[in-house]
Amino acid sequence: MKKIDYWFWGIFILALFLRLYRLGYHSLWVDEGFALWLAKQRLNSIISHTASTDIHPPLFYSFLWAWINLLQLLKLPQTETWLRLPFAIFSAIQVPVLYKLTETIWNKKLAILVALGLAVSSSHIIMGGGEIKMYSMLSLFALLSIFFLYRWMISNNVIFLGGYLIFTILALYTHNLAVLLLLIEEIYLILFLNKITIRNWVIIQVLLFIGYLPWLPNFLSQLKNSPIPINNTGNLSNFFDTYLILFHGYPIHLKQWSFFYIILLVLIFLALILSLKKESPYFPERLFALITILPVGVMVIISYIHPYTVFCPRHLIFILPFFLILIFKQYPSSLTKCLVVIFIICNLISLIDWYYYPNYQKARWKEIGQLLKQRVSVQDAIILQDSYQIYAFKYYFENNLPIYLFNKDTSQEAMSFVLHHYKRIWYLDYYGWLTDPNKKIGKWLLQHYIPVDMKKFECSLTPGEYTVLINFQKP
Repeated sequence: MKKIDYWFWGIFILALFLRLYRLGYHSLWVDEGFALWLAKQRLNSIISHTASTDIHPPLFYSFLWAWINLLQLLKLPQTETWLRLPFAIFSAIQVPVLYKLTETIWNKKLAILVALGLAVSSSHIIMGGGEIKMYSMLSLFALLSIFFLYRWMISNNVIFLGGYLIFTILALYTHNLAVLLLLIEEIYLILFLNKITIRNWVIIQVLLFIGYLPWLPNFLSQLKNSPIPINNTGNLSNFFDTYLILFHGYPIHLKQWSFFYIILLVLIFLALILSLKKESPYFPERLFALITILPVGVMVIISYIHPYTVFCPRHLIFILPFFLILIFKQYPSSLTKCLVVIFIICNLISLIDWYYYPNYQKARWKEIGQLLKQRVSVQDAIILQDSYQIYAFKYYFENNLPIYLFNKDTSQEAMSFVLHHYKRIWYLDYYGWLTDPNKKIGKWLLQHYIPVDMKKFECSLTPGEYTVLINFQKP
């Protein structure tokens, strides 16, 4: 009888607990609200939307469509907890997969350390499993793709090859950044053509091409026509900030410690370099180093070249398991012990903030909706900046009150219509730097209304972001 691996199951249960604990505490934010709206459309409409106007492949939205329909079938409530549940589970499943991958290549001691690190990683919990987004799916498929690729390389078992092909294709249908994962895997395979033979390599390429061909034209179209109206100028600090955030999450109480971050950055990159000194069979260190560095570098370069690139660490959360392997691989060296202690302390601070600090979230639509329900009257109107916000807002505020969607391009005629019909306005200023950078709407309201009340909702998870609710009345 096979002995039970208590470490394996214990760490997995810990990972599951940390991802399910207070899962519904945080308000849905803008992206989650939009994802829910799109997933409630018909399946063919979802696929056509992603093909024509979105920047993502259709698998995530299609899965969310199936999950929402399953909740309806089982008569379960569509609360934040139930809606986020599968993505929290996808995040937790990566912990035992990483454990097995690390144990297969190295040893159980390193597997325990790395799996424990991923289990308590606040970045992985918050960005990868705490929201209704595709990043936990992408990260899981990427990890399984690498797991089966390496198992196939060392065993030549066709079952592992099949797993590699399936999960690579699933990753490509989940997020377009999976193309970088595929590129890295191709580099790795080419380095070992003498081991796998050119014939097998060609077969792999053909099967991957056939699997991705239905979406390939749409992917190429999305590359040409990015609809994201955000100017995110390239910045080299994004490269280093990504690794710091992946390492310690968002511990808001440490933001002012710049000297601490410089020391930490030096220790991280020193550990990465040292991890490449002792190579294992089939050089997994080189593969993991490519996964850890290439996607971040490519995103930084693109942010310099392309004026509409959104650079965000959560897009690269799939590199975190491999990043942890490399920086913990030298354990029990003094450097690695130091990094492990810093890692645990920083992530515990970040998790405490995440679970209990009310400002530590991306949006606070739940509180805003509750406040409006108490204070609005049937003669009032609501003005939101830009249409994208309405999906999360209406999740918490289901009311027949008229809602007007204004932005920097709204005409004077449209705003004058509101002036003639409503004596009291509730104005929500959210992402104003993007939707109304010159404060056109606010200035117009001040010309015709008197602000009688204002409440500011801070969102510490996105530095500098907050939502302002202003009550305007006619003089």
